[in-house]
Amino acid sequence: MKDSDSEANRHAGGPPPDDTAAQTGPGGREDMLAEVFELQMSMLWLAQQAMRDLTARHELHPPHIIMLNLLGGRNPGVAVAQGGGLSMSECSRHMDMAPASATTMVDRLASQGLVERHTGEQDRRVVMVRLTERGREVLDSLTRLWQQVQRDAFEVLSDAELTSHLALMRRLQEGYLRRFPEGHRPPGAMPFVTRPTSRESS
Repeated sequence: MKDSDSEANRHAGGPPPDDTAAQTGPGGREDMLAEVFELQMSMLWLAQQAMRDLTARHELHPPHIIMLNLLGGRNPGVAVAQGGGLSMSECSRHMDMAPASATTMVDRLASQGLVERHTGEQDRRVVMVRLTERGREVLDSLTRLWQQVQRDAFEVLSDAELTSHLALMRRLQEGYLRRFPEGHRPPGAMPFVTRPTSRESS
């Protein structure tokens, strides 16, 4: 009887039948959202494990790579002068770390020859931090390895599926951003993320 009523409403241009039960029942929206959330957390965990495995090759942890990424000028929101680096206070602020914690991290990276301290050109009282040549090489190497991990994972998608996935990810990001104030936005560039130049993409 319910099926015939639904069919009659459809042909008569009436309102669609109430599908609340279908949305909350087995296989409905709530079940699908639960699976989406579970998959998101699973992929996040897998990505974190992959990043830890890569950084461990250089006796580093993911936060160290974020610092190297910052000093390498790969965050569009942070201006890093060529060869100048950033001050310790800037490192602390952009990493959202206490000054003492930022100092400890820089000490660790400096002991491995990845960064170096120097005095500021305009104010010699300011301690600046910059990547060494080895630090840039390590960052570039890890970036390439991480991007290959991502490419391998996305091999399961065709170009058409990847296009649809990208469009959906953009819409989901908009949904998340609507719930956060302007001051709580993701950085312009994430660790290991670089966009190919026109030469690389051709």
